[in-house]
Amino acid sequence: MLNIAKTKSMIPATKYLISDIMSTNLVLLNKSDHLSKAFVLFDKHKIRYLPVMDGDQLIGIISKSDLNKMKLDSEIAVEDVMKFPTAVSPNDSIMTVAKILSDAEYHSLPVIEKGKLLGIVTTTDIIKYLIEIKGDQKKLNH
Repeated sequence: MLNIAKTKSMIPATKYLISDIMSTNLVLLNKSDHLSKAFVLFDKHKIRYLPVMDGDQLIGIISKSDLNKMKLDSEIAVEDVMKFPTAVSPNDSIMTVAKILSDAEYHSLPVIEKGKLLGIVTTTDIIKYLIEIKGDQKKLNH
């Protein structure tokens, strides 16, 4: 659960930053890893998105749903099927990122600062934020 203070619940989403809700405990793939490793990591960590790295540089993201749709050979390198969605800054507002996600075909975006991957934000992160803020507003109104 997000730890957003009740006093912040009346502040519009344009004031909250993505760094407040992004996931930072990331599980990563190397570009030369095979899809079989991606499937293992998805199941082991109960996650849906894996950043693909070349050294310390993000070069793409693989989603579990995309892999499930593709029905590919598990020995294919992840770099052959990854996508690279729009990257966002940790200083972008939640509203800005929500707009990007609603307009794009992606459900996760890498959060990058000075070329370094800091985290990932997903549509689920945005929804959890909205649910918590709405719940806090109801508590304040009662």
